[in-house]
Amino acid sequence: MDLHAQNWPVTPILATQRFTLRPYAPSDRDAVVRVLNDYDVTKWLTQVPWPYQPHDFDWFLNTFIPEQQHVVWVIDGGKGLLGAVSVDPELGYWLDPAHHGKGIMTEAAAATIDWHFGQSQDDLTSGYHLGNGPSAAVLRRLGFTDTRINRDVETARGDRVDIQRMTLSHRAWQARHG
Repeated sequence: MDLHAQNWPVTPILATQRFTLRPYAPSDRDAVVRVLNDYDVTKWLTQVPWPYQPHDFDWFLNTFIPEQQHVVWVIDGGKGLLGAVSVDPELGYWLDPAHHGKGIMTEAAAATIDWHFGQSQDDLTSGYHLGNGPSAAVLRRLGFTDTRINRDVETARGDRVDIQRMTLSHRAWQARHG
């Protein structure tokens, strides 16, 4: 498939101090299925089915990303996938629980936010399910501020959940980064 001929947004490789952020690859399938089949991860994600199966990954890689033209990265610590992050059209992320509490998501998300604001002056939005304190902390460390609470359907449970919506303006990002 010629991605450029389809106006596909190229996912650049980004480097942080500790990680490489790279596009998803078919070889990520087993690791993604393992992590997203953990209900303690998936319950905090709005659009991820549970249980998460290999065909869900195949659909995501081969259909969802191209059709939605999403720019998504795998967080790779040199020994494989640790999690994932995207900024198109909003910041979204997940992390393998074995790597929680190490500053990984803050570092990875900061790199993708810098990339976003290098491409656009559009504000960046995100959100977290109420009750997900670690995700709230990541967004606050990155400079996001509360805007409103939305109710949305969370796919894994099929329930409506409250999501704190947040925004990081280009102006606020510039003020933090000189």
